[in-house]
Amino acid sequence: RRGDAFAVLLLDMDRFKSVNDALGHDAGDAFLQQVADRLRSATRETDTVARLGGDEFAVLATGISSPSDLGLIVERILAAIRKPIELSGTRLNPTTSIGAALYPISGEDSDTLLAAADAAMYVAKKEGRNGFHIHDAELTRQIAQKLKAHAEKKGVTLPHFAVAWILNNQAISSVIAGPRTFEQLDFVYAPSAAERRI
Repeated sequence: RRGDAFAVLLLDMDRFKSVNDALGHDAGDAFLQQVADRLRSATRETDTVARLGGDEFAVLATGISSPSDLGLIVERILAAIRKPIELSGTRLNPTTSIGAALYPISGEDSDTLLAAADAAMYVAKKEGRNGFHIHDAELTRQIAQKLKAHAEKKGVTLPHFAVAWILNNQAISSVIAGPRTFEQLDFVYAPSAAERRI
């Protein structure tokens, strides 16, 4: 938006499947509606909130130029989500894991920013959920190392690295270096169940 710095946040509700399993899909839908309402109330008029599908949401936060700016918004979102929800006579204590990517620090196009935020979100889950992680160069380096090791194991030579995180049967790709696109790769790296901690 007008070349200003901004952030992309990806939110995944922690253990949402247990809500559906225990209370049914209608209650699960009502739960997500309340989450969406809280997200809208916790963000600013200049921000954009969207549901990506299932229990995943995205926030485009404008006017964010530093991790400290972003931290204030994320903490407000976490506090809003953590408030108990009453459904079908049951008191629920929702939490969410948030991954964030800053433009242009984490990337300069939508695919790269989404992949960076997605990778950061899984770090938040790995660290115990109910929190957030901001994408940084070290995270990119770690993923690139895993991709390189996977390529070497498969006997594939890649002069340029790309990362693909598999989420809900959809691939989100991020080019780390070089011009190759995800479609040109003949394999993808998907995080293990232990890494994803879903």
